[in-house]
Amino acid sequence: MSATRANVRWALWTFAITAGTTAAVQTFSVFFGKRLDAWYVGGVVLLALVLRKVVRTVRSTHEDRTPSVPIVRESGALVAKRPFAEVNRWENRLSWSAGDPERYDRAVTTRLRDLTDERLRQRHSVTMTTDPGRAHAIIGDHLWSFLHHPLAVTPTPAQLDWYIARIEEI
Repeated sequence: MSATRANVRWALWTFAITAGTTAAVQTFSVFFGKRLDAWYVGGVVLLALVLRKVVRTVRSTHEDRTPSVPIVRESGALVAKRPFAEVNRWENRLSWSAGDPERYDRAVTTRLRDLTDERLRQRHSVTMTTDPGRAHAIIGDHLWSFLHHPLAVTPTPAQLDWYIARIEEI
């Protein structure tokens, strides 16, 4: 529908609502013995409708700029679907385990190992448990030792970046 046609429809709708409300208010005011000026009642109703239109227009303009977050149902609960929620979770894991190699191994390395195993399964039809020799050859000694040997110290951000880049290359 064109903007002009929508504006005409809105103007006709506004006129009809204003006339109907004014007539209803006049009827009730006569019924209760009070006489109200029709222009005054019509003006108040018209003002209310115009303010409603302005608020709706401003609100719709604001909604166009800020997309809403869809709500999805996960395990029985309604949860806002946030596309980058996992990034925050990883950031929390990394900061929580900084400086503690044992905690880092439980929180981060285990998940990187699972991710690497899944990449190997999808791209090379092999996993680290079914064919460790072939998996070792594909991912290399450095990444293999990071994923399978206890850490003495937590990796630096540059080292972690290298490991993740290597996992993405698989």
